[in-house]
Amino acid sequence: MFLGTGNLCGGIFSVSLSSVSASSPSLVEKYPDCGMAKRQGGPGPANGAPTNHADPLSGMWKDATHGWLENRREAARKDEQASSHKKNTAETKMQIRSGITVIVWFGNDEAPYRARLFPESFPYFMPKYHADIFTVLFSTLSSRVETWIPSDGTWEIQAPNVVRTVVSDEFLLYCTLPNGIQGERLSNCPDLDKYKRLAAGGKGSRSSGGGQKRERDGDNDDDDDIELEERARKRGPGLVYEDAAHLIKLSHSIMGIWVAFDIIWVTFDIIWATFSIIYTTSIGRPGLYLSYYVSDLVSLGQ
Repeated sequence: MFLGTGNLCGGIFSVSLSSVSASSPSLVEKYPDCGMAKRQGGPGPANGAPTNHADPLSGMWKDATHGWLENRREAARKDEQASSHKKNTAETKMQIRSGITVIVWFGNDEAPYRARLFPESFPYFMPKYHADIFTVLFSTLSSRVETWIPSDGTWEIQAPNVVRTVVSDEFLLYCTLPNGIQGERLSNCPDLDKYKRLAAGGKGSRSSGGGQKRERDGDNDDDDDIELEERARKRGPGLVYEDAAHLIKLSHSIMGIWVAFDIIWVTFDIIWATFSIIYTTSIGRPGLYLSYYVSDLVSLGQ
C-alpha cells in the first residue's frame, strides 16, 4: 500500500516538472550571457576584448603612492639640508672660537712671520701637530725656539712637543734661536711691543711643562718694567685684598648660619620639654590610673 502511494506521488511530481520545463524558457535561452553560456563557449566578457573598468582605481593608487614618495623624499632632503647647516654652523663657530695667531721672528730687523691657526685640540696647542708652523719653527731636529709667556712676563725655550693652553684669538710669540740655546738672542724684533700687548689681551697662555724660563737681556727696558709693574699692581695686591674681603664675608655668613642653627635647636629643645611636661601631667598619670582600674576590674571578674 505504501509502495503504491510512493509510486503515485513520484509520478505526479515528474509530470509537474516536465510540464513546467515545457512551458518555461530555459535559463540559457533567457540569459544567454550568463555563466552557462560561458561554459558552452558562447559570447561574454571573459571571451571578448579586455576592458579597462579598473584603470581609474589603479591610477588613483599610483598617483597617491607617487605623491607620497615625493613628499617623503622632499622631507628627507630638507632634513639633510638642515642637519648639514647645523653641522656647518657648529664647525664654523668652533673654528672662530678656536682661532689663534702665531707670530715668529727669524732675525733682527726682520719683519715677523704671521700665521692663523685653528687647533683641533683647542684649548690645547702643540706645534708638531701643525705642519705649516712646525716646519717654520723647527726646520731641523736640533732647532729650538723661545716663546713669550704673558702671564709670567718671561721668555721660555720650548721643544716641538710642548703643550700650551690657549684661549680664543690669542697671539703666540716665538723667536728663533739661530745660534742655539747658548747663543745670543734676538735683540731687535720689529713690532715686538705691539704683539706683547696683544698677547697680554688674550689673558696669557701657559705651557704644560718642558720649557726653560729665562729673562731676555734685550727686554729690560723702561717700557717693559712699567708694563710689568702695572700688571703686578693690578693683579697682585688687588687680588689679595679682594680675596681677603671675600673670605671675611664668607666667614661672617657661616657664623650667621651657625647661630641661626643654634637658635632653632634651642627652640626645638624647649618645645620638646614643654610637650614632655604636658604629657606627663595631663595624659600620662590618668592613663596610668585607668590601666590600674581596668586591671582591678579584670581581677574581680576572675
